[in-house]
Amino acid sequence: MVDGYTLVFACLMLLCGALGDRFGHRRAFLAGLVVFTVASAACGAATSAWQLIAARLLQGAGAALMVPASLALLRAAYPEPAARARAFGVWGAVSGLGAAAGPVIGGLAVWGVSWRAVFLVNIPFGLLATALTWRCVPAPRPHPGARLRLPVQLLGVAALAALTTALNGGGTRGWTDPLVLGCLGGAAAAGGTCAVLLRPSADEARPSRAQRRGLTGAATVGLLLNLGAVTAAVTAPGRRG
Repeated sequence: MVDGYTLVFACLMLLCGALGDRFGHRRAFLAGLVVFTVASAACGAATSAWQLIAARLLQGAGAALMVPASLALLRAAYPEPAARARAFGVWGAVSGLGAAAGPVIGGLAVWGVSWRAVFLVNIPFGLLATALTWRCVPAPRPHPGARLRLPVQLLGVAALAALTTALNGGGTRGWTDPLVLGCLGGAAAAGGTCAVLLRPSADEARPSRAQRRGLTGAATVGLLLNLGAVTAAVTAPGRRG
């Protein structure tokens, strides 16, 4: 139930970002909100473990649609660098607050109401967010030159799926387990092939060194922040795997 959400969320994020570039990020964000809200209702109404797992997979797909689209909408709404930096700072602070408060509030909901309340509480927030997005958030135009490049996207999905499976299974199966080693090797092969295919051709614009450094720094900070948040949640006192 936990690993399935993580798997779908991680491996679909790049593809969902490309879908937002191609068809519009507000459309992608609204679709993600609807999918996540419907999946939350399905989680709360589940009567078997398999129904709950399937709904959690759907939740992961909704989250993968929302996260890259939300950043793209912020970028479009705040064109000035200073205002955009503040907006991204608020976005990061709210995300960090949610990641820290979620386990605590979820634990209280399970203890005081039932485990279904953890999922059902998402429904009013999802409906409110959908209405506010539809009414208040402008729709930036899709990127004119955006292409899905589906084979490359599928390679990226395969690489992220294999890596996520290996990281999830390494702690329980052991890092020398054949499945874990196979997933790590598959992730390296698919990721390397994807990186080669994504290299710009001679007639395509290449990012500057400053842009590459900025992207690398932002990705590193994001990785460390999320790693710290997840590690804190997993190793919290009283938490059992």
